[in-house]
Amino acid sequence: MITRHHLSLTLLCTLILCCAFFRGSLILGGLGVTGALAGSILPDTQMKKPSQLRLLTLAYNLTRFTDKVSVPVMRGIYGLILRDRFEPTDKRLTHSIPGIFFIFLSVATLLVIPAVMGGNSAIIIAVLAFLAGLTLGLGLHMVFDLCTRKGVFPFFPFSPLRIKGSIRPCDTTDHRIWDFHIVGLVILAAVVVLILAGPSTAGFVLPAGLLGSCAFIGIMILLSGIRKATTGGEHDDTPTAFLPSAS
Repeated sequence: MITRHHLSLTLLCTLILCCAFFRGSLILGGLGVTGALAGSILPDTQMKKPSQLRLLTLAYNLTRFTDKVSVPVMRGIYGLILRDRFEPTDKRLTHSIPGIFFIFLSVATLLVIPAVMGGNSAIIIAVLAFLAGLTLGLGLHMVFDLCTRKGVFPFFPFSPLRIKGSIRPCDTTDHRIWDFHIVGLVILAAVVVLILAGPSTAGFVLPAGLLGSCAFIGIMILLSGIRKATTGGEHDDTPTAFLPSAS
């Protein structure tokens, strides 16, 4: 997915869940949304720097954290374990389950340690809300990208398995991404209606939010034709080699 798709789809899914879990606290909900949006951007270290100062410049600068902090840690640990060198520009490093774990760990370390040392319970709760959103955003980034033709290597560098879908994000004739937005808006509207209906429907908000978010993700996966892929197939723009060559 391209950046704007990651942001908008993540926002919809996160708002559905925040309406269910944080409807009594706008601050915690806002922190959760902020964390999710950050998580939806952090893995894209290959993002090109915008030529002009605009909103995408903020997204680009955010990915520099992953590029300068998380990726060197991954490469160092993988090098020790697998006795091989990995190119810092290899997208598979950050688009895998181990990769997003290292990204989360990098952010969590910088936030949790100062919060705990400060001893302020309100700050600790705020950090946890942000990290909960971050976890969601990182996970959604993986889900959205596995729906595309490029797919993801979920267990890289420990497995050559690649999972891909059938969506080309830049193909204007494929309306599925816009259909996903419509589905998300409908589910979000339904949850908001339950909240506005008052105490009589309050008990349905949480299950509706959970089921709605699961349905949102499930529909995307179902309509994207997710399948196991063979690395380096014809018309495939992923690298033919599973592991980068040692340099």
